[in-house]
Amino acid sequence: MKLFVQTFLLLIAVIIHLTSSQQFVVGCYFTNWAQHRQGLGRFLPSHIDPTLCTHLYYAFANIDITNRSPHPFEVNDVKASPLTAPVIMNDVIKPGVNGRLNAQLKPAIKQSPPMSMYEQFNMLKHKNPQMKTLLSLGGASVNGTQFRSVFEPDKIRLQFIRNTIKYLRKYRFDGLDLDWEFPETETDRRIFTSLVRDYRLEFQNEAFLADRARLLLTAAVAAYRPKIEAGYDIKEIAPYLDYINLMAYDYHGLFIL
Repeated sequence: MKLFVQTFLLLIAVIIHLTSSQQFVVGCYFTNWAQHRQGLGRFLPSHIDPTLCTHLYYAFANIDITNRSPHPFEVNDVKASPLTAPVIMNDVIKPGVNGRLNAQLKPAIKQSPPMSMYEQFNMLKHKNPQMKTLLSLGGASVNGTQFRSVFEPDKIRLQFIRNTIKYLRKYRFDGLDLDWEFPETETDRRIFTSLVRDYRLEFQNEAFLADRARLLLTAAVAAYRPKIEAGYDIKEIAPYLDYINLMAYDYHGLFIL
């Protein structure tokens, strides 16, 4: 009987450990052009509920070919602006028709001093210390030529990657999300594999030398199989990426896959 009880308790302990160690990954993307919407559609980082996300992505950063570094799309990504000062809102969620939820926003109750969008975004970690923030590089506004220009030549690729590390650390991001839309040729496929591999190795090296947590590395990739097969060497890139995000939203609506 004693042996049975011990075995049972050990089994329960194992189950609890396995349950607690498995965490859902909920990645949330914030687009920096949402600040330009009118009325209730206007959205700032301070409107985000960070308790909903395990990983928060800031979309997007541009590619600066001349300086071989990520570059902000919006001036207020890195510079404080009174027009986008963070606000605290009261969100009242009420059940609507057919089980849907309708959000009614009360007027702002507080407005903080101006700060950059990056600052607002990363301040959310104070509300959810377990959440990680990543900067998404690319997006639909960055064409394939820009990616090829900085990531095909070995020397330039390494310079860009090392400047990326400085950029991420400066603005207090926890990692990088690669969003090339989309690698299409065999050459692109090779370039993407090289940049994923080299980013991960440089991130590991920087973490070791600086004795700090490694920067995360993720990629947002096409969900359409012909594009996957044309642009990604899955077996080669998967070991280097912490997460792979499928752009499955492209299946809803009249989008070009």
